Amino acid sequence: MNQRTILLIGFLIVLLPLALTLGQWSATDPVIAMGFSVGIVVLLVVVVLGRYVWLLIPLFHPFIGAFRLLPGGFALRDVVIGGVSVFLLIIWMVRRFEIRIRLGALEFILLLQYACLAQAFIRRPAGFLVLGSETVGGRAYVEIPIALLGFILLASQVVDLKRVKQACILLVSGGIGSALLQVFATVVPVVGMVIMRGYDLLGGRGIMNAASQANVIGSDISAVGRKEYLASLVKPLFSWLLAITRPLGLVNLRRPLIVITFGVVMLAALLSGFRSLLVWITMLYIAAAIVRRHKVDILVACLGGALLIVAATAGNGSLFNLPLSVQRTLSFLPGDWHYLAKESAEDTANWRVVMWKEAMFTDKFIKNKWIGDGYGFRRDDLAFHAQIMMTDVVTPEMMQEHFMRSGDYHSGPVETIHRVGYLGLIILTIGMVFFARYAVKMIRSTEGSPYYVCTMFIGLPMIIYPAFFYLVIGGYKEALVIMTFSGGMLRMIENSINKYGLGLPVSVESGA
Repeated sequence: MNQRTILLIGFLIVLLPLALTLGQWSATDPVIAMGFSVGIVVLLVVVVLGRYVWLLIPLFHPFIGAFRLLPGGFALRDVVIGGVSVFLLIIWMVRRFEIRIRLGALEFILLLQYACLAQAFIRRPAGFLVLGSETVGGRAYVEIPIALLGFILLASQVVDLKRVKQACILLVSGGIGSALLQVFATVVPVVGMVIMRGYDLLGGRGIMNAASQANVIGSDISAVGRKEYLASLVKPLFSWLLAITRPLGLVNLRRPLIVITFGVVMLAALLSGFRSLLVWITMLYIAAAIVRRHKVDILVACLGGALLIVAATAGNGSLFNLPLSVQRTLSFLPGDWHYLAKESAEDTANWRVVMWKEAMFTDKFIKNKWIGDGYGFRRDDLAFHAQIMMTDVVTPEMMQEHFMRSGDYHSGPVETIHRVGYLGLIILTIGMVFFARYAVKMIRSTEGSPYYVCTMFIGLPMIIYPAFFYLVIGGYKEALVIMTFSGGMLRMIENSINKYGLGLPVSVESGA
């Protein structure tokens, strides 16, 4: 009988009395019951996974909401990375399994990003209000290093193809699971409020928007509002589809499951109300066609898409009426769109332009545009945020100032300038391009091998992110998280290739 079996038997022996105790707590203190239940599940999972406990990192990577059962308000994925690092260190000290620590060009580029962030923190430290600091908050100074820890954990793993595939499948499952959890919580707000006691779904925006729009604003505006839970379902599914088939294969009727899934993805994207999501889908499709060397797929998609767009724009309002959220998504095209859909989209665009001008052409919100202001809030910022929370009627101008004081400009470059300045934006751009090229080289090097689907799935979003960051929307912390997580996954795949072969190059980093 091995050690893991013994641990499982012992765990099951204590599980029954614990279950009875939790049954009593669920009636008297459901929060404590929820916390202990989560703890029991975590211990069981750790025992079962053993040294492969790192698989929890890709599984929980899409869970970006705060985990309320622990103090600090950190995202669930950050809590998982922290816990995995502790368990993995203990397991490694006992069993000494193989790991590979590298310090190549990829790691050097990544460390440059953290050097930029470090200088911003040193100049303007946040989170030391008790010591008299004028700047408080700054949780990102902990969250971003946790992302680097996740990179180290993933990039150091030396595993076989089976584990690589499991990691990718868990990443897809986590993305779909997170999205479905948001869908269920939004459709059934009562359940959503219960979930919110332990896990904050996207900062509560999905549930709060659903409740406010349905009960206060009215059905018309509710219908035209953006649905983040649908947007979060699209990205993992579409990335996986383009990883397993060429772009034109999405409409191959001989593979009905792929065609149906693609239909669900496009329907969810249109109903989400996000124009940016449609741009992301287009970019990913083009990147997949180029990387797979099927550029004719782009031409076919352009012709087919043009026909569908003409049908939608010409027929809407005369032959049929598209849902308002779909009209909002397509409102950048000429057509007879509902005034609510057009106004919602135009107001959002104008609202952002006003913020960008205010941030870039004045010193009110960004004090040092060359090396940035870092994270955190001044005391007057906190007072303003508190005023917003206590105000019954919040005007668009008040919300603009709220976002600008928070550093959320809905623009990757502007936010980066706020955090680390023009210098940091240049270094971040170099990093994003370097990681994108690394992704391309990894994809090219695995063509025709069993690793190809996994490298495509991880690498494609990395390839388009620099353009999406500049042309559409992005964020400084988001860019660093994408680089650390996706880079760590690709490093793990490269370690597997170097260990087990398949006739691929020893390294794909040189010249990346």
